[in-house]
Amino acid sequence: MHYPWHLAARIIGLPLLFVGCLSTKYLQENEYLLVKQRIRGNRQVSASELTPYYLQRSHLRPFTLPIRVWIYQFGKTHFCPARIQRQMQHITAAYEARLAVVQLGSDAWKRLQRRRDKQLAIKQRMLEQGNICMRWGHPPVLYDPERRARTEQNLLSYLRSQGYFEAEVVSNVQLNDKSAYITYQISEHAPYHIGSICLHTADAALQQQLDPYTKQSLLQVGDRYDQTALANERTRIRDLLLNAGYWGFSEQYIHFNVDTTGAHRTVHIETVVDPPANSTAHLNYHLDTVLFSVNPQKAQATSEHEGIVLQDTSQRITPHTIASKISLRPGQAYSLANVIETQSRLSQLDMFEHIHITHQPRGTDRLATHIDTRLAKRFQLENEMGIQVSETTSVPQPFYKLSVQGRNVLKRLELLKLDVKINLERMPTHTHKLPVYNSQTYQANVDLTMPQFFLPISRRWHHAWDAYRPTTQTTLGGTLTRTPDHRKISTGTALRYAWKTPIHGADWHSAATIISYAITPLSIELTRSERVRAFASARQANQVQQHNVLKNDHYSLISHLSLRATVERDLASYTSRPSLYLSLGFESGGTLQNLVDFRKLISQKLAYYKYLKLDIKYSQRIALGPQTVWAYQALVGLAYPYDTGNALPPSKGYDIGGSYGIRAWPPQGLGPGSYRLGTDLHKKRSGEMILQGNVELRQSLVGFIEGALFMDFGNTWMLKAGHPVGQAFSWHRFYKEMAMGTGVGLRLNLWVFVLRLDVGLKLYDPAKPRGSRLFPADTWKGLTHFNMVVGYPF
Repeated sequence: MHYPWHLAARIIGLPLLFVGCLSTKYLQENEYLLVKQRIRGNRQVSASELTPYYLQRSHLRPFTLPIRVWIYQFGKTHFCPARIQRQMQHITAAYEARLAVVQLGSDAWKRLQRRRDKQLAIKQRMLEQGNICMRWGHPPVLYDPERRARTEQNLLSYLRSQGYFEAEVVSNVQLNDKSAYITYQISEHAPYHIGSICLHTADAALQQQLDPYTKQSLLQVGDRYDQTALANERTRIRDLLLNAGYWGFSEQYIHFNVDTTGAHRTVHIETVVDPPANSTAHLNYHLDTVLFSVNPQKAQATSEHEGIVLQDTSQRITPHTIASKISLRPGQAYSLANVIETQSRLSQLDMFEHIHITHQPRGTDRLATHIDTRLAKRFQLENEMGIQVSETTSVPQPFYKLSVQGRNVLKRLELLKLDVKINLERMPTHTHKLPVYNSQTYQANVDLTMPQFFLPISRRWHHAWDAYRPTTQTTLGGTLTRTPDHRKISTGTALRYAWKTPIHGADWHSAATIISYAITPLSIELTRSERVRAFASARQANQVQQHNVLKNDHYSLISHLSLRATVERDLASYTSRPSLYLSLGFESGGTLQNLVDFRKLISQKLAYYKYLKLDIKYSQRIALGPQTVWAYQALVGLAYPYDTGNALPPSKGYDIGGSYGIRAWPPQGLGPGSYRLGTDLHKKRSGEMILQGNVELRQSLVGFIEGALFMDFGNTWMLKAGHPVGQAFSWHRFYKEMAMGTGVGLRLNLWVFVLRLDVGLKLYDPAKPRGSRLFPADTWKGLTHFNMVVGYPF
């Protein structure tokens, strides 16, 4: 049992060993490897603000591995320019001999020339840029005295842009054993603050437009001088005027006069808005006409609705429906925000191949607005056939899926989608040997999504809600599953309302925060399970009963209403995952049964489920560098059954293993609590409470290949007493029942999708006896679990 400790120590020490592989034996006499740069003396300006201004960036940074440097050095050891030149000479000679026997100017002669030129170009590229490893990798950063001096000037310029006009920057370098260590010493001194502010423009109408918004200015008396604030103020004034009718206004008309000669380290800032060339005032525009057209190259009959001219009669779009998605009306002052809002609303519909909004001036103060669109195909058919790889079985599962999507079938810009799917699966059985694919699933669903709330409210209220991107989705579906022991038929329907609200932070350059809401007032699923064959013996029947396979016909009804709010903020990074994600959900099951007694309508055998469910999920991504991301996730969930049966529906419990939970365990392979499953390996392991945490360090390696180191911890528990020992949650021992796993992963970021491969290593298993929970196996097979799925874990 001691060797897992040694193996873990080797895994942890392996990166340190690789760092030592950054050899300096390839350096020339006066070359030094830039190992570290640091900033000292800064008190007000953080080092994270200053480090982007380094002209040289070492690859030896905390929390990152210099993978690309290793690849480059590996390629360089196998790079021989003389050999490449000999290969080029051999290619040239070989093709000259072949060209000599071919007729000059013939097709064969031209083909040989193209092949020769292509092969020589490949070798020439290799000669200039190195072999493929050198091109994929990155050469070690060498110390450059000139760039060190220019970095000093960069740091000084940035400090002065932040109001530290008297700042000083000096640097010193330590050269030791072919390695260079640079220290930049910062002396900030006291910053300058804004002493007075004024705004000036020769355009009286523009001055009158801007004066009411001076309190919203990003420049305020007493603030520290900051050039970033000046740039943001320029953007604020531009956006303000673009939304107030000043079509064509740009930032080039705005500049600042900064006087730093004030007493007591104060500056005077004058904001100046210049008039356009050859004019004394900027023109303020109003919308004269708004024209919406589909396929504008074709002559179409026109109609008018709410002042909007519609050229769509041949496309059969209900006028008031499309008009509600256009926030532009004749007589309005031009507003860029309304143009963007209209573009966004129309794009969300998934109805048009393209949407172009243009403006043409009419006279001196009027604009003709044209919204030109082209409808996408009305019907779209998709076939999908493939193989699914599940973590619960080693046998690939073939499937076939047929999707038919109809657009604007009811003339209300709705999407109607029909999905039919067939799955072949391998299910575990305890009765007798069966074929590999002993289970089949047939599924059919119909979804209707409308771009407005389907509610009995007036058209005026519908228009008011359109700013929140409302959708109404109704679903009707059924599933038939056949297994060796039973057959299950499920039918269900649901009604869902969703909308979202974008909110921008105080920083005009901050990413948008989007809050999404979803309410499902009605969701019903009726399931019938029945035994399909008799058992050969009482022993088999007993095994089936232990493994939750029904012996008799069984009816169940699951109904619920749910509410969910989601907050997302996305910042620029090398991944497309949200930098902040918060989800709060509430679900109440069984409330419909209080109003209608379905047992009288369907069967007295009908099983009810009544429960309350609440969960909170939070994840965040923090960029540690241009290619490195630190991500973490926390999940807390409670599901409380309050019916007389005190049981949750099978699909509503929490399980914690697998690719999106604790990756060192298979799906449903952990918990609840410290419960030991024994020989009952196929029983579903789920709980009524979940605590889960995940942390992950992601780094781009080469091209589309990314690597990750991760740590997962958590478990599930039952909330009520009466369960086997170890399953119930207890404040006195829950922290001792938190499973823990670690591991490494690779991601192939192919833009269309991300293929993820994770290898989890068990560190602590609460289901093992005390004293055997740490590294709870004697073999690598028992310690590790492989996960291969599509998408990031969080």
